[in-house]
Amino acid sequence: MSYRHARGHALRVLAVVSATLALAACGSDNGTNPLGGAAIRVTATTTGPDSDANGYAVSVDGGDPQAIGANETLTLDGITPGTHTLTITGVTTNCSVADGTTRSIDIATGDTADVSLQVTCVLRRIAFESSRNGNYEVYTMNDDGSDARRLTNEGAFDGFPVYSPDGTRIAFTSGRDGDFEVYVMNVDGSGQTRLTSSPGQDGLPAWSPDGSKLAFVSARAGGDSLEVFVMNADGTNVTQLTHASPDENGPAWSPDGTQIIFTSSRDAKHQLYIMDADGGNQHRLTSSSGNDILGRFSPDGSKIVFQSDRDGNNEIYVVGADGSGVTRLTNDGGLDAAPSWSPDGSRIVFHSDRSGVVQIYTMNPDGSDVRRVESSPGDDGYAAWQP
Repeated sequence: MSYRHARGHALRVLAVVSATLALAACGSDNGTNPLGGAAIRVTATTTGPDSDANGYAVSVDGGDPQAIGANETLTLDGITPGTHTLTITGVTTNCSVADGTTRSIDIATGDTADVSLQVTCVLRRIAFESSRNGNYEVYTMNDDGSDARRLTNEGAFDGFPVYSPDGTRIAFTSGRDGDFEVYVMNVDGSGQTRLTSSPGQDGLPAWSPDGSKLAFVSARAGGDSLEVFVMNADGTNVTQLTHASPDENGPAWSPDGTQIIFTSSRDAKHQLYIMDADGGNQHRLTSSSGNDILGRFSPDGSKIVFQSDRDGNNEIYVVGADGSGVTRLTNDGGLDAAPSWSPDGSRIVFHSDRSGVVQIYTMNPDGSDVRRVESSPGDDGYAAWQP
């Protein structure tokens, strides 16, 4: 599959999320527990967009977690007087914890300690490519589709954007210099810098988890065959990892940085393969009668989401990191392609032409709650969330 073919085979999202959670445990003068023991009264207040409607969970001293709504008060009775540790879990990555998720609380007999849980959520941004202005360029937007911003403005193709692990830079592919090459820029579009320079096509960059390296595909080895290479984040020390023509494509790193998943046609059909980060131990992960491409590890490394036409149409699937348990997530007559995970693994972003034009969608990891993120007159796709 050529680079251009791969681009057409799976047409072309990262929300920036941060938050603040403040816990203040008060003394025993806030109330009296009528049961004669002690109690903890937790009040959650959540503000900001894109908050988790499911709320959170609180536990005392590692005990069973108790659910609390995003804006709700929960009283935990039957607490033994003394010093206890209260832990809050279930706070999504776009809602951060300012002072940590645990608090030490001292409670005397008959007292009720009040804990104020204040959560502030913000929208996360998504990077994507779009032809809305007549040419494919790189854009970013909030993960609800608002505040779309154009970052590149070239006469040639700019696309396949991916955020660096620290969320400060975007690597992308551009044909602005007459051939596809890998570029990097700041998240506001400034500082656009070319990293590769070869007579063959270079593209589809993927950051290592520590941000020190970029995997990419290139035809520099000769002919039209694409192979997987890796280089330092400044473009130096280019190393070829695969040597199996005719086509190696779509690399992505495992969360721990020890492996790279990629697409290979070495066994006729395009299938997913995995190798060590240095190119060793290359082995096939999927085996189907169709083409399995563009695999991406979940943030916890347990699953891989990918695109496949194994059932006659390009749909989104998920499989265990060991190749077991293939599950189909989408099922419609259009093209569903190029899936990628949100930083907390709670959503999958992909693009689809189910509405008649290629647009960006998100869904739960089980395929439920499919939402169209935005709408534009052009094709939008190849989306990636900002960490």
